[in-house]
Amino acid sequence: MKLRTAVYAGISASVVSIFAFTIVFGVSLSDVISIGPTAFLLASLVSILRLAVQGVRFHELARGVNGSADIKLGRSTVARMASEFTDLVIPSYAGGEAVKIPWLVKKGLNVGQAILVAYFEVLFDVVIGGLISVIAAIYLIARGAYLPALVLLVLSALWIGFFVAVPWLVSRGRRALPNFLINMLSKIVGAKRAESLVGGLDKAALQSSQAAKTFLKSSKIVIVKVSLLTLVMVVLAGMIFWIVALGKGLEIDLFASILAVYVSYTIGAIPLTPGGSGLTEGGIGLFTSSLYGGEFWAAIIAWRITSYHVPLFVTGMALLYLSHKELSSLSLKQNISERQSSN
Repeated sequence: MKLRTAVYAGISASVVSIFAFTIVFGVSLSDVISIGPTAFLLASLVSILRLAVQGVRFHELARGVNGSADIKLGRSTVARMASEFTDLVIPSYAGGEAVKIPWLVKKGLNVGQAILVAYFEVLFDVVIGGLISVIAAIYLIARGAYLPALVLLVLSALWIGFFVAVPWLVSRGRRALPNFLINMLSKIVGAKRAESLVGGLDKAALQSSQAAKTFLKSSKIVIVKVSLLTLVMVVLAGMIFWIVALGKGLEIDLFASILAVYVSYTIGAIPLTPGGSGLTEGGIGLFTSSLYGGEFWAAIIAWRITSYHVPLFVTGMALLYLSHKELSSLSLKQNISERQSSN
């Protein structure tokens, strides 16, 4: 019941935020609605399709890391959608790992392999998203917007550098957590518990490193598939904003729309607000205003509804469904075990 309440509360809060955005950005609700039901519906469908493609990519990665695991495409897609709900409501790049990793472990992966799948997902998004943001920065420089371009370049370098550096350090035999974090953890939970936790993390990091070496050597076809699926996700992300902008009668091509969306992702990844709220809208507004002026705010609000609030509802329902199925499965296994014990 608590989980269901949390999901409904998150969805309700997201709906309320729509009206808050219209006030902050000086856009009337009628301006947003004027985009039309057709554009809203198409953009929403594309947004849901992107979630499905993300689920297929998750499935391909999981099967590539451990081909013997009991992982079916439909369940993988639902699990990935469910994990996306957490990603959408916390202020960071990651968060869905709390759903993905336990689910993958239950399906037969060890902890290190499950972490590797989650890491590769983020890595593909960060690297490709960072490269697109660099292209967007070049566009801004060409139009004299040097400060926004510099911000994009710095953020892209930070995200890519961080997610590449972590596994490199682990592969060099470094501990999963730096010493200052271990010391902080010891003060919070005690030295013995901290050592146990860090030992578990080190073991998982070693498993991940070993799984990565095997995966990179034997799964080149999977890497190609995952790369292509990521590019499909990139195009679909750009299409959502493109469809909404066209519905508003604004002239923007698909390529510029992709750049605008990934600028918003790069800035929205700064871990300050849940789901990057405010930062994401500011990021896409920064890019579009630099290229086209300030006429895109109604389209940006509509884009936020279709690219964030619609997926928030869909992934919230997926999380409820997954929780119900997993809890039902666990309850069934417990009943069978109790009957066998009694016999």
